Amino acid sequence: MKSLTILLYFTLLFLGYGCNKKTTFTKIKVENPKINLGKIGTTDSVELQYKIVNVGSIDLKIDSVISTCDCIISKWDKNYINPNDTAKIFVVLKPKTTDSGIITKTIMFSANTKETFNALNVVYVANNE
Repeated sequence: MKSLTILLYFTLLFLGYGCNKKTTFTKIKVENPKINLGKIGTTDSVELQYKIVNVGSIDLKIDSVISTCDCIISKWDKNYINPNDTAKIFVVLKPKTTDSGIITKTIMFSANTKETFNALNVVYVANNE
């Protein structure tokens, strides 16, 4: 059900952007879009941050940040980022006790970039011991 809700959210958001006749995009650079944590325990809590740099000529607007799992809590420090300025997306990862092996989680954020949805990843090896 949660997957359906997320799919519906992105579909509606995409349609909203698609209906806008004059859309202006900016460009971004994500410092380290894929973070590899190595081995972590399933009872650990890990705090991460992703830096998003607006390398375009207009303000970057981050509309939302969501993840593929309820084991991730995310927030961001700014909705509007001036050109050449940086925003941070903060993530707290609390692995599930049922996680096993190599795990990849995805955090998506929507913004006024050419690709409306931008992906960030965190990879870890779940240690159940």
